[in-house]
Amino acid sequence: MPEVLRQFREGENQIMAAAKKSKSARTRIHVENNPGSAEVYYVTPALFAKGVRKVPGLAGKIAVSFGKDPAKLDSVLAEAEILLTGGFDASNLETRAPLPANMG
Repeated sequence: MPEVLRQFREGENQIMAAAKKSKSARTRIHVENNPGSAEVYYVTPALFAKGVRKVPGLAGKIAVSFGKDPAKLDSVLAEAEILLTGGFDASNLETRAPLPANMG
């Protein structure tokens, strides 16, 4: 079973393993749900996996983590390449999630 589905099963706030950038490196996605929103609006691992299954080959190209605790968000910001969120404190974002050296 693809790694991304294993990550879905393990639940929230899993921090993605850092991977060296290469042609085979997975794109790192973090889904941060807003704890102030009703859970019906959350992007859950099951819902995300359902969407991923609609795109052949996508599961092997991404590594996904989930969270809903703003206090823990900074620990994944530096690693995430894509952030899917319902809202978060973006103050001082350049320091909290700096661009990789090869992009700056």
